[in-house]
Amino acid sequence: MVDGATKDFVQGCNAQAAVDSQAQVIVACDVTQAATDVGRLVPLLEQTIRHVGQRPVQVTAGEGTHGSGARRRRVLELPTLPAICRR
Repeated sequence: MVDGATKDFVQGCNAQAAVDSQAQVIVACDVTQAATDVGRLVPLLEQTIRHVGQRPVQVTAGEGTHGSGARRRRVLELPTLPAICRR
């Protein structure tokens, strides 16, 4: 992936995980070569719902994960609204 600040190529991955805080197990995960988390929230929540069979009661996510525009609208349409942590 390309480092946003230096524009250098960095050998690395970007990973996200959804965790059941009660059982303390990973219920969904995703690994990409994307340099940022932008837009990764909705696919991870959809994967969580498929794996667990129900929507999460509570979601906490980083500020950039929801994206903007159409991605942000998809987050707002989710049955469970996430608590977005700001930097």
